[in-house]
Amino acid sequence: MLSTGYALSQGVTTSSVNGTVVDETGAALPGANIVATHTPSGTRYGAVTNIEGRYSIPGMRVGGPYTIVASFIGYNTRTEEGIILSLGSGATVNFSMSDSDSELSEILVTADRTQRLARIVPVQTRLSAISRFLPCRLFPEELEILQD
Repeated sequence: MLSTGYALSQGVTTSSVNGTVVDETGAALPGANIVATHTPSGTRYGAVTNIEGRYSIPGMRVGGPYTIVASFIGYNTRTEEGIILSLGSGATVNFSMSDSDSELSEILVTADRTQRLARIVPVQTRLSAISRFLPCRLFPEELEILQD
């Protein structure tokens, strides 16, 4: 009996990007949005940071360059460009976000299930001050529930 010994396997064909998103004090920013765009093709990949401010985007196309954007309500958007991904090994891209000077007149939160409308009070609260509580939690004393 003769055997040729050929093994058919696919192997690793992708790469990944991971990292952390923190504020100016080094505190984690859970819920920050990360969008990585493969510049030549326009393919977009996305992730949201976990409670520790960490994100991971697996299964990305090898090569690049990539533009990676981090955004979070109440903070200035950060961008890293020219990221090149290697086969089988991930790139680490960390972001340190700075407060935005934007002021918020109000935030409207709607829910399909209850058909109620919630509004953050006081109206002229600085956006970065309340963003530390969003989207993780809202405190009852900060909400005014409006009936339909």
